[in-house]
Amino acid sequence: MRHHIYQELIVQNKRILFFFILLTIMYSSVYAQNTDPDLQSWNVVRLTNHFNEKWSLNLQEETRFQDDISKLNQVIVKLNGRVNFNEKIGLNFGFKYIYRPTSSNEWEPWQEVLFPKSFNKFSISQNFRLEERFYQGIEGIIPRIRYLFNYHIPIGKKQNYLTGYSEVRFNLVNKGTGPVEGFEQVRFRLSYGFHINDFMDIEVGYLYRFEVNRNSPNLSDQVIHIQIPFSTGYKTANKKYRADS
Repeated sequence: MRHHIYQELIVQNKRILFFFILLTIMYSSVYAQNTDPDLQSWNVVRLTNHFNEKWSLNLQEETRFQDDISKLNQVIVKLNGRVNFNEKIGLNFGFKYIYRPTSSNEWEPWQEVLFPKSFNKFSISQNFRLEERFYQGIEGIIPRIRYLFNYHIPIGKKQNYLTGYSEVRFNLVNKGTGPVEGFEQVRFRLSYGFHINDFMDIEVGYLYRFEVNRNSPNLSDQVIHIQIPFSTGYKTANKKYRADS
């Protein structure tokens, strides 16, 4: 009975992922003709403290370089809390600040519902997020919704792993300037995780981002993605769901 339920969940999640990929291809093909390709480097350090099985606090700093990794693009600082109601549902709530040296800065509180699921040899999570974006120089709030499908696959006896995600983002209003309304961005990430010890991992991988711009060519970024997660506190806490940016 349990095996049948697992198989049905896998089928359902494959359907959702297939729909997501189809939607992404459809939107990307519409906007892909006017793009500005770039090689970038995104470097993330993340510290998570687990208070117990339910509650955790996360602090993250990320530095991004653009123009073939020759110029600073963004510095992002994020603080968020997470509560796991049970093994099937959790809630994230936090705040993100984005510093852009050549354009408008951004302040962004957000709320997110997570639906994690563990199987025998891998785990997945589907995340639905609402963001309230405050853009420098633009009056009012720009709400944005995000859907993310995350996976984590252990490899070998050293607790190394594959991790990654697929994500799509939509803005809900049009301010006439700044972010576009509707489909804005899609991302794919695949990384290999090296388990160093109980407190530290190193994840090295590739990320692709396509983003629609209002008055300039759309972004088509090939990204070298490096992330160093640190974990402290409750020893048996689940550290699998890290695929946020």
